[in-house]
Amino acid sequence: MKIAIAVNADATQVSGHAGQARHWLLFDCQPGTPVPPATPLMLSEQQLPHHFRDDGPHPLHGVEVMVAASAGDGFKRHMAGWGAQVLLTGETDPQRALSAV
Repeated sequence: MKIAIAVNADATQVSGHAGQARHWLLFDCQPGTPVPPATPLMLSEQQLPHHFRDDGPHPLHGVEVMVAASAGDGFKRHMAGWGAQVLLTGETDPQRALSAV
């Protein structure tokens, strides 16, 4: 399962406003195996989900679960169109948020 967590610039805290999040940690988790190390991802302004026009490939395509501190209904619908479920968390630590998923 591919999981993306929106984080702040130094990847120490889960970030809010997922549609504007530039920094993400990507995890490709497999059942029965240890959690793999995160792959950091930084999106350009044009790649921010809030601005992206769905007119080509995107680095977050294929992610099944997206985690953030906040996200609007429009973002959730947009990501559902990509096949991703958006989960909101009050957890600030990215690793603990991942464990909760």
